[in-house]
Amino acid sequence: MIDPFAVLAVHRTASKSEILQGVAQALRQRRFAARTVAEAQKMLFSPLDRAEAEFIYCFSAPDAETGWPEPLPHAAKPAWTLLEPRNEKGLSAP
Repeated sequence: MIDPFAVLAVHRTASKSEILQGVAQALRQRRFAARTVAEAQKMLFSPLDRAEAEFIYCFSAPDAETGWPEPLPHAAKPAWTLLEPRNEKGLSAP
């Protein structure tokens, strides 16, 4: 299975006209075989196949506009604490 968004170089929210523009560019630039481009177009025009592709490829490649998300700074990471066993009164066991 191919990532149709990467083949056509379109955003995940692309309209049909943007998909057609991506098809034209992909065919002109010959980045992929014509059959691969046609399969990507067919996949994005079918609502069920497009939903499946959006689910499968949601994290496969960075978005064209934003790129990969930046990692969280060290201070924003959650601090993990060790859980201690408690007795019936709610006090830590020795």
